[in-house]
Order: sequence, then structure tokens, then C-alpha cells
Amino acid sequence: MAQVWTFNYTGAEQTFTPPVSGVYKIEVQGAQGGNSSSGGLGGLGALVSGDFTLEGGKPIYVMVGGQGKKVENGSVAGGWNGGGSIVNTSGSAASGGGSSDIRIGGMTLDKRTIVAAGGGGGGYERTKGGGGGTKYGEAGESWNTTWYGGAGAGPVYGGAASNTTTAVTATSGTIGQGGKGIGYSGGGGGGGGGYFGGGGSIISGGGGGSSYNLGSNQLGQNSYRAGNGFVTITLKSEPSLLLIQDGDIIKTYENNTWQNIEGGMNMPTVDEFKQHGMTDLSVIPESSWNQLESDNIKILVLTRDTNINSASVNVTAIPKRQLIMQETDMIFEKPIKSFTLTGTVQNESVLKIIASNDSGTTWTAFNGVSWHPVDISDLDDVKSKGMDIATFNNVRQEAWKPFLSGMKLRLAYYLDLHAVTDTLLIDKLAYETVPVVSNSPKLHSIKIETNSLTIEGRLKELERINAINMAKLNFKSNALLKSEKYKMHDMVIDTCESDSMKIIASSGAGETKQEVAFSNTVELGSGKVSELSLASFTNIKTVEVK
Repeated sequence: MAQVWTFNYTGAEQTFTPPVSGVYKIEVQGAQGGNSSSGGLGGLGALVSGDFTLEGGKPIYVMVGGQGKKVENGSVAGGWNGGGSIVNTSGSAASGGGSSDIRIGGMTLDKRTIVAAGGGGGGYERTKGGGGGTKYGEAGESWNTTWYGGAGAGPVYGGAASNTTTAVTATSGTIGQGGKGIGYSGGGGGGGGGYFGGGGSIISGGGGGSSYNLGSNQLGQNSYRAGNGFVTITLKSEPSLLLIQDGDIIKTYENNTWQNIEGGMNMPTVDEFKQHGMTDLSVIPESSWNQLESDNIKILVLTRDTNINSASVNVTAIPKRQLIMQETDMIFEKPIKSFTLTGTVQNESVLKIIASNDSGTTWTAFNGVSWHPVDISDLDDVKSKGMDIATFNNVRQEAWKPFLSGMKLRLAYYLDLHAVTDTLLIDKLAYETVPVVSNSPKLHSIKIETNSLTIEGRLKELERINAINMAKLNFKSNALLKSEKYKMHDMVIDTCESDSMKIIASSGAGETKQEVAFSNTVELGSGKVSELSLASFTNIKTVEVK
């Protein structure tokens, strides 16, 4: 039999602490508006229900609305939890009924998750209050064509007050609060409480409030509840309880570690499931799963639903090996001197590199002597023939020059993770290009000033990387410059941009040789997984060009 908890009106907030996590049906009923002494009946409260998933041990707040009250020639408070009051009536009137609601995570109005509206208070001479509605509250009954009842509330607005005079004024409903009723030549009804409250009235009946529901499997009924409000909470289903069987040992995961269940060699009892059972395996970290000793791991499930005889578990496994390929080519404007790949390979894990110079059509690896083909569709072949980090970094200019005659390169990385506790990663790929030599600078200005010599000119037939020249310049002192004052040494290249140069040399002796190089960075782009791979990666690290 399902467990049911009931809550009656007390005039104060109440709490409910779910004994277990699970799905609970919550039904709330708003309170009736007050009945006036002249025969005006209060509107009935609404009924609203829905299913909610509640966390075991975490309290929620239960608010049960109170019925409105009648008054003769005076004032009276509205029903508890939002019923509209009566102020200074000169006749027979009644206040609005309070709403019933559930609040999760706090006591403020914005924490309401389900609300059942209260009814409007009865008015003068048998004018009825409007009933609480599941979506729209009912308007209060009008005394005549001149004095009409308070309006019912809607989903996002309070009910409007009835007609006003210079002498007295009723008020409209607001969020969580019914409007005030007031007397004139006779008493008026107060608005019913709700998600939004109904409007108060002069002489006639007050309007009913509106309801609210965030649950699933929603049900509702307008004008349902007489008297005070009422709330019931029913446990519909408990989550399954889980234990792990590691070989012959029954275990649970508690306090960030595996715990053996006493008597774990046997099938666990229901009490052991209740005491140690888990409800969520996803919180167990990867490193802890690796601590289990057996190759035969079972997940034991306890459920109270007698109709369930099987269960399924979604498992995300870490791929033991995978192949990451560049999606696009690296294009070079200068010959490659060498590459430097940095990464981390721990214990028995494996990282291998293979290369393609034809946009991924064929793949090869360098064995220290020559390039040889690799079958990228066969991961065992890639693992066997691919280059490790040291071999790849030791490939020199003489080997790269014929291989990269087309000035483009694409790399693929084979990763074989031996254990989940290992670190296996590619950090950065850097490469160095061969400097360009120009032996024919065209000079157009030579300037001697004090002990400095300035030579300006242009460099011919230079190749470029990102529009910046790389040049190696050789100068020897001539007869004029062999004087003690103007011997060239400590030559400095001041500028070397585009195809121009400026060289400054101070006085001294000897021959001068000056070499220049520049640096830049290039993005490799996103990685792509081959059809045989088990995982995909993007954003391969930036390449640093030196």
C-alpha cells in the first residue's frame, strides 16, 4: 500500500520531510471563502494535483489555507494564506478563503511549486463569492446591475476590484493575495487567495483566485473544496537501490571509497539494500571504477515495483586506443628544418605519430633511415610502425626535404591508454624552418657619420614567411673601410621588413657576418577521428613556428 501523508489547516506553515528520494503525488485544495450572515455563500476552493520528484531527507513547506470569516458592521481578516480581508463594512460580509500551496527551497512566494486557489467571500443578501479556479478564478456574484462582484484572477494577473465610490474603495487581487472587500449600504466579499488573488467587492461577492502547477501528470478542478483547505502527499515510486558485486564481494560506494558489505559473500538482504544501496552510479569517479578487482562486475538492483523483472544501465567506457587525425593540411612557405613535439606518455601507454604529404591519401613513418608506408585502417600496423615522440623529433632536414616537396603536411596521432590512471596527451607541436640566403643585396645608400656606417638597400629574390624576409648577409671590409676608423665589426641589422633592409656597423676591425630569423604561430585546426576510432577530439594545440 502506498504511503500517504495528510495536512489539515493549522494557521501556520508546516513541513514535510520525504523519507526517501522518489516521485510523490501532491494534491492541494484551497479554502472556501467565508459565508456572510445575510446568506451570501463563499466560493469553493480549487483542487490541483501533480507529480514531483523529491529528495529524501530534504524538507519542503506545506501551507494549508484557512476559510474566510463573516463579519457584521466591522472588519475581519481574510482566510490564512492570502484570503482578502473585509474593512469597515456597514453590513453583512465575509472575507476570502486562503490558498493552499507547497514551497520547495524556501518560504517566499517565488518558491511555490503548486498552488490551489481559495474562493471569494460571500457578499450582501445572498450574493455568492466566486470559486477558486485551476487557471481562471470565478467572478463574484453581483448584487444588482449597479453593484457587481469582484473579478476572478488569471494566470498572470489579479482579479479587479468591483465598482468604487467616493466614499469607499475595494482593492484588486495581487500575487498571492486576495483583494479587500468593503461595505457601503451593505457588506462586500473579500477576494480569494491564490497564485494571484481575486478582486474584492463592495456589497457583492468577492472574486476567486487562480492556481499554479509545476508538476507532471497535472489534474485540477474548479470550485471543489468546502471549509478549510487540505493537502495530501503520496509516495508513488521509490528509486531502485543499487549495489556492486565485485567477484564474490558485495560493495557500495560511501564517503568517496568502496565499502564491503558485511556478509558480502552472499546475496544482500533487503535491509542491506536499504542501509547501503546507492541511487546514482554516475557520481562514482572513473578512478574508483578502476579500483575494482574482478573482471566480472555485476550491478545488483532492488526495486519495490513488482512489475519490473529486468533493468538496464548505461555505461560510458573509456576507449583503450584511438586515432586522432588532422582535418586539414599544414601549408609551409619555407623548407622544414625540424619538428619538436611535446607530450606526456606515462607507464605502458603508447603514443605514435604518422605523416601524410598528400592530404591523407597515404600515410608513412620514418624509421631512422627512410620513410615507409603505414596502413591507417589497421591500428596494429599504426602502433607497430608509427614514430614515437623521440623518433619524430629526430627527423632532420635531409629527411623532411624530399618528403615535403609539396610543402604540405598532415599528421595523425595513435594513442593507446594502458590504464585510466595514466596521463597520455599531446601538448604542443613546434617547427623550425630553413633560413633563406640572398647573395645579391642592391645597395642604394652608404652613409659614414662619426664612427658609424649605415648601409641601406634592397634584398633580391627573397622567399618569405608571412611577408617577413629571412636573410643571411655577408660583408667584408674593402680598401676604404680598412682604415682604423671605419673597420666594420659588430654589425647590427636594424630593420628587415618586406624586401628592404637597413644595416648599421660601428668602427672596429674584422669581417662581419650577420644572420636574421623571425617567428610566428600557426593553428593546426580541429582533429578528426577515422572510421576505426572510438572517440573524437577537437582543438589540437597551437603550433609554434621558430
